[in-house]
Amino acid sequence: MIDTCICYATDRGYLFPSLVSAMQARQHASKAKSDIFIVGVELDGRTVDLFRRICDSEGIHFLPVPKSSIGSTPAAMGRLFLADLLPAQYSQLLYLDGDTQIVGSLDPLLDANLPAGKFLAADDPIMFEFESGVYSYPQHFQSVYRGEKPTYRYFNSGVLRADRTTWSSIAARALALYETEYGTERGRLWRFADQDALNIVGGSSRIPLSLAWNFPIYLRDAGLHLAIKPSIYHFMASPKPWQGSFRPWNAKLFLPYLEAIHRYPELADYRTALSGTNHLRYRVQQRVKQVSTLYWWKYSGRCQLILDYEQSLRAGAPASRGQIASWPVNPAKLEALANAGPEVG
Repeated sequence: MIDTCICYATDRGYLFPSLVSAMQARQHASKAKSDIFIVGVELDGRTVDLFRRICDSEGIHFLPVPKSSIGSTPAAMGRLFLADLLPAQYSQLLYLDGDTQIVGSLDPLLDANLPAGKFLAADDPIMFEFESGVYSYPQHFQSVYRGEKPTYRYFNSGVLRADRTTWSSIAARALALYETEYGTERGRLWRFADQDALNIVGGSSRIPLSLAWNFPIYLRDAGLHLAIKPSIYHFMASPKPWQGSFRPWNAKLFLPYLEAIHRYPELADYRTALSGTNHLRYRVQQRVKQVSTLYWWKYSGRCQLILDYEQSLRAGAPASRGQIASWPVNPAKLEALANAGPEVG
């Protein structure tokens, strides 16, 4: 019996991109190692019928649940309820946000032998901003660390690898903290409510993960993908890849959404479209961001901070205060950062 589950949790808004990511995960994860689930929150009957049929065709399990299954929290916090919602046979979980693309094998991540009480997650880019001395939202970190220096490195919650028991405990404590603090003065300073709560309660249990497994797409403009060789791209800001071919990605990363709609035309209703004005605005915005990324990441100390973080992980050395990563958590060799400019496309 398979005991490992790759899972997504979403409402209608991210259902289409979650499906595309899940289809890619099915291609890049051995069927003998894992099953794949999309947990769909508060969906109408037509949507449930359509996505169940498509998921069945793609070897993906579709699990619709009522809004009551996640209480009064938004669907984005569905990851905190996975241990309650997924079938009992799955003791190992790999959670992925819906705005991800899978471009390499997931098997090494699925095979990770987790110490008891620990889980894997990659540093959030704002950690490197903080370490470089230039961080635009100091109140945010003050709210997370109660005005003290970070005790543990701040992680991104878009890719999480955990055993079910550990995740059930951490998620329950994060949810309790969210319900207590959100709306208070401290909670209002949280930029990412569930992620901040998870960092507060789970920082001491997190083993750092290579950015190869959770690569911020905008770092392609800094050329860091050439060194890190991502297996998972994470599209952390707008625009999103299903909305068009924008920098810093290219048509190749837009194509999977078009291919999914070509295969299942009914999915077109679930793809968020852009008006001509917004499309043009994003094209200009992304070119401006390219220049900003080159300045703040490629030609600054942040780039070296990331490479040092990656090197320490691949050497199996500590990458977080008080923690030890006991194995390299990225299957690829860290290559020298190319001097060439960003890719065109």
